[in-house]
Amino acid sequence: MALWQFDLELMPDHVVCDAPGCIDENITDDGLDTSNWWGNNQPGGDFRHIIDNIFPPLKSWSSDVLRWGAEDAILVEAFLADDTLEGISVRVDVRNAVRDSIAELTKLAIALECHLYVMETQKIVAADVDLLLSHLAKSSAVKFAHDPKGYVERIARETGE
Repeated sequence: MALWQFDLELMPDHVVCDAPGCIDENITDDGLDTSNWWGNNQPGGDFRHIIDNIFPPLKSWSSDVLRWGAEDAILVEAFLADDTLEGISVRVDVRNAVRDSIAELTKLAIALECHLYVMETQKIVAADVDLLLSHLAKSSAVKFAHDPKGYVERIARETGE
């Protein structure tokens, strides 16, 4: 992950009520395994069509990873196993994210009946433009994008390096 990226996972609304347990039990050495979130919570209809209507499809390196959006803006990736959805990740390049693209992202979360899980803070956010923008504004990614040198110097001071 680049320092100017803000990472999210879509979390099915049905999982949110038991979110602490769903998050804690799915943290692995490799990160957050969201396959349990989606196992019994497959989106109704064709989720691919829903995403296609909001973000343009991108070529993928794997038949198990579907991609939409843009590498330098909002990138949506759906992870499949045996054609079953196991997770939807979103990477926001804060250098190019604008209110309209964040609105499209919240539109997607609502259409898929999801909340947004902010990887940096481990917070669950409702699909609301202003709420998501608030989390984005406080993120390390935005701090880095606005002042890369100052950000790196501050981190070096804080870590004593």
